[in-house]
Amino acid sequence: AYVQAFRNTPLLVQLYLVYFGLPLIGLAWDPTASGVAALGLYHGAFLSEVFRAGLAAISARQLEAAASLGMPYRLALRRILLPQAVRMMLPALGNEFVLLVKNSSLLSTIAIVELTMSGKLLAERSGAVYEVFVAVGALYLIVTSLMALALRRVEWRLRMAE
Repeated sequence: AYVQAFRNTPLLVQLYLVYFGLPLIGLAWDPTASGVAALGLYHGAFLSEVFRAGLAAISARQLEAAASLGMPYRLALRRILLPQAVRMMLPALGNEFVLLVKNSSLLSTIAIVELTMSGKLLAERSGAVYEVFVAVGALYLIVTSLMALALRRVEWRLRMAE
């Protein structure tokens, strides 16, 4: 239910529910805590599916084989299942972290001063709206491109280690 609820509703709605709705039931948080909670719940739902799919992609027979050799379950997970699953999950995990950076721009709607809000404040002061938001977009592009490049390097290194 949690995964479906958070994956199938817009992040902005969830952000507003956490920031404006929780104080109605006595849970008043500052904007930063509300933003972190909303982003965490939203992306946690997607990440749980990434982990579930990554683990499900590995044959259960590998764990059975480890058990038949007397290997404890936790050790088999750590040494056999997880290394393979992480390799399979890495592209989806990387995409999710890039989305997290991009979705952080929505935090400006609840008065958190991050890159988008800083751009808005600068545009209001300078009047150079297009120039400021082209620069903001370029900064997001640089950050997410660097993240994607780092992810590709990690994937490449893991492939070489096989």
